[in-house]
Amino acid sequence: MSVKIRESVSEAPTKVGNRWRVIVARPGVGSSGTYSEDMFRRDAHKIIAPGGQAFINHDDTRNPKDMLGVYPEGSFWSEEDKAVVSELEVFSHWKAFVEEVGPHCGVSLYALGESDEEGNVTAIIEDRLNGADLVARPGLVGSGLAEKLYESAIAGSEKTTVIAAEENGNEMELEEKVDALVAKIDALTSAIVAENGKKAEEAAQIEANAEAVASAVEAYDAAVKAVDEADLLAPQREAILSAAKRGEDVTAAIESAKAVKEAALEAAGRVTESAGRDFGTKTESKFGAFK
Repeated sequence: MSVKIRESVSEAPTKVGNRWRVIVARPGVGSSGTYSEDMFRRDAHKIIAPGGQAFINHDDTRNPKDMLGVYPEGSFWSEEDKAVVSELEVFSHWKAFVEEVGPHCGVSLYALGESDEEGNVTAIIEDRLNGADLVARPGLVGSGLAEKLYESAIAGSEKTTVIAAEENGNEMELEEKVDALVAKIDALTSAIVAENGKKAEEAAQIEANAEAVASAVEAYDAAVKAVDEADLLAPQREAILSAAKRGEDVTAAIESAKAVKEAALEAAGRVTESAGRDFGTKTESKFGAFK
């Protein structure tokens, strides 16, 4: 019958040149069956085909992001190692990672096979998905470590539940602290925004005041120039410039003052002319009478 072979080898990959030499499987009793040396000698090349893939961890999803590299020549039997071996070519972006953790890891085999009623694996079935992946803390061949850990986990389920509850409580407490911190940050942000708004208003007011002063000075200077050009009388000049200092528009006042000045000068001229004519008549009459 067909079986899915899932076996782990505790021996870490070793670097040879630019590749990593991987022990894929050894004869003996494993968690998926019993493997003979003769069977491995015969079918070693079927376990990993040339170009077979290697992933991080043993996961049926086979995510391309987790692909470490490939086995260019596939797997073969090594008389020296008395095991099925293969050489892993690691992708460039994983090289530093494998250099660091590779010596502390093991390998997990993923393949298809045929088994008899006694659990002896009699043949390896070639499949493009067969491979050997890099895993942490693999179980020893035939140790049944995975099953023991599973049974231990079931036996300690109550303790796990308590721990999970404690973790949930801690998580809730942490969430409350985070929410409180977020609220404080929001309040502080609002205060900063309000303060910045106030400062902006004050700056705008200062700028407006400065513009108003500049405008008033400009208007006063213009009033002084206009008064000087109008050559007004001293009382007129003083009155108009006082109004200009108060920010009043003195344009009409200057025109009015000019008209008043002209009228006054005209009137004064008439008075002078009239006085001269009167003086001349009286003198002539006097001398005429004298004669």
